[in-house]
Amino acid sequence: MAVRRKLIGVALALVLALGGTYLVLGGRQQQGPSVKRQQVPMLVTTRALTAGTRVDSLIETPGVVSVMMVDVEQKHVDSLAAAADLQPYKGMVLANDVAAQSPLLISSFIDRGDLSLAAGGVEVPADLLQVSFSLEPQRVLGGALRAGDRVAVIASLTVTSPTPGAAAGAASASATATKQTRIVLQKALVSNVQLSNLANVKDSVTSEEGAPAVVGNYTVTLALSAADTERLTFALENGTLWLAKQPASASGTDSRIWTVDDVLRDPVTDYAPKARS
Repeated sequence: MAVRRKLIGVALALVLALGGTYLVLGGRQQQGPSVKRQQVPMLVTTRALTAGTRVDSLIETPGVVSVMMVDVEQKHVDSLAAAADLQPYKGMVLANDVAAQSPLLISSFIDRGDLSLAAGGVEVPADLLQVSFSLEPQRVLGGALRAGDRVAVIASLTVTSPTPGAAAGAASASATATKQTRIVLQKALVSNVQLSNLANVKDSVTSEEGAPAVVGNYTVTLALSAADTERLTFALENGTLWLAKQPASASGTDSRIWTVDDVLRDPVTDYAPKARS
């Protein structure tokens, strides 16, 4: 009887052991497919980026972006797979800040002109000063300037000089005042552009074409050296300014001082369109 009970116990132990082994192996087989998910490439940033960052800089600067392998379920439907995928978006900028190790999304790329005027995100060299001033719309390309643009600063100043032939120490009435104009700064970095408090929706008017026209000034901030900050401040205090957008390809080597005589005497420049080849 005792032997029979021992045999039954052994048999039950074998059944339980086999059942446990089956459950363990079955569980591993069920978990297998979930562990081995399909991996796909996704383009991410290696460091935090700010709104207004140019796509060109992402392409030209090594190490700013990298490819990360992620589970197919984790890849954002709007993300890119490789650095080469950025090429169609050259000339555009990021519409928003992007955290490090975040995917670059196609929906984040916009034309720079679509950014708000105070786009921010422009990297200003640490050795430059930033100075702001207010100008009418026509003096800043009608408000078309954006943070990151480069501009030439044109100053018009009244210069007083002694009348030819006047005796030394003669009264100031013998002095002659002339207006002189020249580019005083070239390719200055625009770090910010924003509408003044005077230029808001209720102050806008409607142009002949029916489009709203801005009424009020724009506040422009330039990043300059200490000496050029002083030069600009003097021009602002003693004359009038105009800003001209100046891309990298534009040359200012023919800049000179202009007076009314020069403007009327010198030959007129002919900007004839180039013939197409």
